[in-house]
Amino acid sequence: MIIKKVHEMNNRQKRLLTVVGFVIAVGAVVSFSPLTASAQLTIPVIVQNTPAHPVPTRDNDRASRQPFYTRLEVPAFANPDAGSFSNTSTVPSGKRLIIEYVSASISVDPSQTVLLVSVIAGPVSTPSGAHVLTTTKQGTSGSQAHFIASAPVRLYVDPGVTVRCEAVRGDVLSITENSVGGPCFISGHFEDVP
Repeated sequence: MIIKKVHEMNNRQKRLLTVVGFVIAVGAVVSFSPLTASAQLTIPVIVQNTPAHPVPTRDNDRASRQPFYTRLEVPAFANPDAGSFSNTSTVPSGKRLIIEYVSASISVDPSQTVLLVSVIAGPVSTPSGAHVLTTTKQGTSGSQAHFIASAPVRLYVDPGVTVRCEAVRGDVLSITENSVGGPCFISGHFEDVP
């Protein structure tokens, strides 16, 4: 009987040691496992800078960009091939001009209409690129009717190529007569040509 009791105690100790070992193993796994936590409080970050101390920014992708802006006087021809375009802008060597926005304000005789305004790259005979802008009549004052054209564009102009604006009017007075005109504003940027 004593042997039987000793044997039962040994079995109980073995079971107890197994349970204790299991609890220790589970505790070790839980304590060494990574825990995740989620933020419950959201606090906004407010950056306050004055115009005298703006937030510094830098466009690292386009560090070689150089702003471009010009004003060209636009003749309003009934036939654009009949005029001479001495008022042009030429892209310097080593640069490519990317035109991004064009606007114009054209005035003509009140009996005339301005059909379109265009920005053109290259010679009259073989332009390398162009965009045509529609015009809107703004009204008439005195002896002039006023039209505007304005639009975002994307025109790439290579080194050495000239850029010009032209307006085409309707209701022909005469083929070569220039009935006023107005300014054309071109903006964009230069990029270095590799």
